[in-house]
Amino acid sequence: MTQAPIPIYAMQPPRPPAVVLFTMIVASAVAIVIIFISTLTQLLRVQPALHDLLNLFVVTLIIAGSIACLAVQFDQQARTLAEVVPTDPLTGLISPHYLALAMSRGSGPASGRHPVSCVAVFEIDHLDRIRNTFGGAFADDVIKWVADTTYAKLRSPFDRLARIEDGLFIAVLADTTIEQAESICERVLIQLKEAAANIDAKGRRLSLSFGVASFTADTPFNEARDEAVAALSEARRFGRSQVRSRSASVMAGRR
Repeated sequence: MTQAPIPIYAMQPPRPPAVVLFTMIVASAVAIVIIFISTLTQLLRVQPALHDLLNLFVVTLIIAGSIACLAVQFDQQARTLAEVVPTDPLTGLISPHYLALAMSRGSGPASGRHPVSCVAVFEIDHLDRIRNTFGGAFADDVIKWVADTTYAKLRSPFDRLARIEDGLFIAVLADTTIEQAESICERVLIQLKEAAANIDAKGRRLSLSFGVASFTADTPFNEARDEAVAALSEARRFGRSQVRSRSASVMAGRR
């Protein structure tokens, strides 16, 4: 039985409310001032005047309040950014929701130097067997390793990579024809299989299956993604460890 996919929004550390953050900063500043005055009084054996203490506290509150307001504003911006661009807690990749949102808003790579870009949906072959045989921790390590290795092979800042669920990923390759995308995925597959020799276990080699589709600025991203998913289904049906598109297929070192 395959383990349920890890939720994209799981394991996010809770943030304190803005009021709590503001109070903590102001209280910390006041406490520091009290400690400073107490220490100075004991060392110099001088009792400061009441109006001097009041002035010091007022200045402290003003400064601490200003810093606290900036901190609260920054925290609110961080919360907004976390909601707009949530990341996968296991791999650190952007979420597929943000990827689809960026594509649908016209900020996709198809608006670059060339009219055509590609989307690749790929998965780790037989990850459920790896998880059942070697445990969840080992499977998570494999997922992170594949994410890191694949991300390092992205060619431009306009390329994007996200994890959909468990061992299933989606990549957008900017300014790339379908032939170029197939070649890129083929090289990634071969290089990953060669590098994965160190994590082979009981003769089972790590491999990936790819589904590739192209899209333009006039093509809905969802259609291209669905076409790539259909191509990935063909790769599964024809034996995995390969790159497939609806127009052609690339067999990449199947063993």
